[in-house]
Amino acid sequence: MGTDEVVRLRLPPDSLSLQLIRLSVYLVASRMDFDLSRVEDLNLAVEEAGRYVLERSNGEFPLLVEIIPGTEYLDIVLTSKVAQGKEAVCTLPETLAQRILKVLLDGFEIKREGDNCRFFLRKRRRP
Repeated sequence: MGTDEVVRLRLPPDSLSLQLIRLSVYLVASRMDFDLSRVEDLNLAVEEAGRYVLERSNGEFPLLVEIIPGTEYLDIVLTSKVAQGKEAVCTLPETLAQRILKVLLDGFEIKREGDNCRFFLRKRRRP
């Protein structure tokens, strides 16, 4: 897979979409020669990030996903419109989920961009 081949998904904001995202990440990571344990790390991280974004979603707009293969990293970006009354700032408090993501990934970031919550995940191709 070339480093300029970005996979973009526009999905309904529901839990079934997480399965399609995990499958897509699995396929891209496999083509990038990630070993099975690193692919599983990504799938667990995508599950956590996806649930986080969906919990803040207003349910009316699609979940946007970008899977971005690079020479050194695989980046995944999940974006959703934030529902009114949800957290004004998209942050992940120091919880078990945050500690798990720190172990599974080489980087992650959550940002509030206007009405959107954007969750960025990064995994190095090789340790």
